[in-house]
Amino acid sequence: MSRYTDRRARWDVRSRERVPFLACLALVSAGAFVPIPALRAQEPAMVLVTVQMRDDATQAPLMGALVRVPGQARPYITRVDGQVAFELPAGKYVITVRKGGYSTLTHELDVSQPEEVTLRLKRLVDVEAGLPATLLVRVREAGTGRSIEGAAVSLVGGETRITDKRGNVQFATLSGEARINAEMIGYANRTEPVSVHSDGTTVVDLAMAVDAVVLPPIQVEVRSRHLLVNGVYRRIDSGQVMRLLTREDLEKFPVSFLSDAFSNVPGVQVDRASLGDTRLFGPARGDPNGCELKVYVDGMPTDMNIDSFSPEMVEMAEIYWGLRTPIQYRGVNASNCGVVLLWTRRGAG
Repeated sequence: MSRYTDRRARWDVRSRERVPFLACLALVSAGAFVPIPALRAQEPAMVLVTVQMRDDATQAPLMGALVRVPGQARPYITRVDGQVAFELPAGKYVITVRKGGYSTLTHELDVSQPEEVTLRLKRLVDVEAGLPATLLVRVREAGTGRSIEGAAVSLVGGETRITDKRGNVQFATLSGEARINAEMIGYANRTEPVSVHSDGTTVVDLAMAVDAVVLPPIQVEVRSRHLLVNGVYRRIDSGQVMRLLTREDLEKFPVSFLSDAFSNVPGVQVDRASLGDTRLFGPARGDPNGCELKVYVDGMPTDMNIDSFSPEMVEMAEIYWGLRTPIQYRGVNASNCGVVLLWTRRGAG
């Protein structure tokens, strides 16, 4: 074999070896190669749990029982029917239930699918005076309003607790005058007096300065027990409320008819079909005219005209539509559109 022939043979072998490689390159450049998609971490599925609290002796429903769930910053509170519903990721939880005049109960929940759990509390022989007043302290940075996590907040002469990610900490204490102290590295210590309301939750906004400067007085808000039991504050604090009309809004822009206040709420349409027949409409998928929102007053459905209620009567209003509507208010109207929850000043007083 000549030198030329041997060299040509080696060239043919190399050419045959390159064909599959070049073919792969051609497929990739032509977009024929589909990469394996990256796996995304699946969010844990939320499971609806309904807890029914009853008196162990009389089987009567217990309103105002505090249900604490590990990992939840605030307790859930049973309604007038003794029920409370909440969603949790699947897993096992040991919940604690407390109510004035009853012994404390602990119960293990194995959360895997939606379920209803009935628990019974035994009345104490020596009945307590009632639930202690609740003090909620919200610690913020002065000037920016940023939540301060990890601040040590204490009742002078009492216990000390650490603020959570939202800068909040809660105490169960006796009503009356008290003093709270807040400490955090990088901030000036602050001690302020506060008056704890005997009925409901007293909310204190406490501003801490990066440097030691004179601070304005703290703001104290007394929350209605009626609105607390009906879950209004829980929905507001968790960001569940879609639209909120407050007493301050009504006072800032006075109106003659209550429906006029809803005209300024984004997403809500006011329909005055005839005198005395004013209706509120929310967005509806596939219907440009929207669908009618069902009206509740202090938690009860009503067919009364919205303008039958004077603006001075209203403490606040929650507006929902679609799947954001709270589960206890769904399905009552044929369209399943949404609801307007009116809370009167009398009911919230």
